Amino acid sequence: MTSLWKEDFCVIIELTRETVALIALVICLFFILFQYIFLLSLSHKQDARKKRREEASNTINEYLESIIFAPTEFAKDSVIDALAGYVGEDKLKMGILSSRAVELLLSDDTDDRQKAALVKVLEKANPMQFYKKMLHNGNRYEKAYACRKVAFFYEEDEIPYIRKLAKSKNRILAYNAAMALSVFGDEESVADIICGFENNYHYSFRIIHELLDVYSGDISSLGRRILENCGDYIRATVIKKLADYKLDEFEDIYIKGLLSNNVNLKIACVQALGKIGKPEYEHQLITAAHDKNWVVRSTAVKQLKYNTDRTKEALVKATSDPEWWVRFNAAKTLVGIDTELKYVEKVLQGYDRYGADAVKYMLYRKYSLS
Repeated sequence: MTSLWKEDFCVIIELTRETVALIALVICLFFILFQYIFLLSLSHKQDARKKRREEASNTINEYLESIIFAPTEFAKDSVIDALAGYVGEDKLKMGILSSRAVELLLSDDTDDRQKAALVKVLEKANPMQFYKKMLHNGNRYEKAYACRKVAFFYEEDEIPYIRKLAKSKNRILAYNAAMALSVFGDEESVADIICGFENNYHYSFRIIHELLDVYSGDISSLGRRILENCGDYIRATVIKKLADYKLDEFEDIYIKGLLSNNVNLKIACVQALGKIGKPEYEHQLITAAHDKNWVVRSTAVKQLKYNTDRTKEALVKATSDPEWWVRFNAAKTLVGIDTELKYVEKVLQGYDRYGADAVKYMLYRKYSLS
């Protein structure tokens, strides 16, 4: 009996294992099927949205073309009424119409008569009122979208409300509100927002540069306000963007920054001075080329583009740097400014094989590409 019981028990266990394996297989197949159906549905929705956008865009373009080239005022007004009826309160259509109408208004190919017709289109469709309503009554994603559109139409009366939205805990809403304030050129608000990123690295470098890119006010005044009120992290980030504008009015801040213990700030100041390129900065950049931090040295030799013997000697020395990137940047700059190849020959004939290899590589790139 005991032997039979054991055999029955083993059979039951074996059947249980097979059943569990079968159930697990069915669950996996069901999960795969569910994923397939979900992705297929998502793809169809995306295709449908794309098709709807294309159809709306084509229809609106046809309406606008008919309005611009309408033979009579009556015909033009009739088409404008039809277009306004077609767009209605549809967010997609309103977005396409407002963007396309403004694009045509700003085009040099549009004459005064056509511009007057486009102004009537905007007055009839009234996208400004549409987006202001969305800004106050929409959900947080609609509010975020409306912030940018309100700024696009430069509705300055909405600035106080957008300032409140910029303090939202929702990142998407706060980001779009901040971008709108930058488009408005709201210096105080933009400076406060950027300085507020000091201890919030989730926003950091990229978003600060985006805010500065779209800023419509006095970038010098904004830069001064930020640099005087922020810490080293924000200063470094902002200076790297200000360097693109080559504003020598900040040279006192840049030169002071070279003495900082903050490596990131020092690198930003080296870049800024190098881009301005005044002869009197040569000494500071050569000094930076001997910094104890190799990233600072690498940045400095990249910016040392003075066609002087002193600079070329410093670059020759830098081709022997222990760090590859310093040698690489020094060789690249030297080959670029030493048109007579006098100092290039000095490196090639020297005893430093690594420096010579870096210079050879840059010579090969320069002349083969030329």
